[in-house]
Amino acid sequence: MRFRMAWGCCFAWVLALAAGCSCNQASQVKPEEAQARQVFHTFQVAVRSRDVETLWDLLHSQSRADIEAATQLIREDFAKADAEEKTRQAVALGLMSDEVAQLTAKEFLKTRRFAERYRELPDSEIDQVTVEDDRATVTYLEEDGDRDSLSLRREGGSWKVAIAVP
Repeated sequence: MRFRMAWGCCFAWVLALAAGCSCNQASQVKPEEAQARQVFHTFQVAVRSRDVETLWDLLHSQSRADIEAATQLIREDFAKADAEEKTRQAVALGLMSDEVAQLTAKEFLKTRRFAERYRELPDSEIDQVTVEDDRATVTYLEEDGDRDSLSLRREGGSWKVAIAVP
């Protein structure tokens, strides 16, 4: 009888210890991962609200440089185009012709091209965050069940969104 009681107490103690350990491990999110999640959520909100200033602040310097180069090419192509082509380009970007002629890198974030690339992001949910050194990948599930990912890079001590220019 004493053996059973001792065994039962020991078994209950081992179960409680195991449950406590697994709960603590599951609830402990590394600071880098938590920061990456926060940047993703901030990016989601900024995309939803078309908050160009916040979007620009969240972008990695290489992404900013890529957008600046793309914007320069858009303006150059637009300047060389005839009236019909200018209209086509403006419609494709979702802007007025005069806006395309004066397009800045920040304003590129208002274009249809950018909006279409990230149209499903605001309603998506994080599936997984992977952090390796100064890079992180946030994999997310879109409402339609598709999986996509957002790359982050550490810059100046903070996570920044690294996008390919659409």
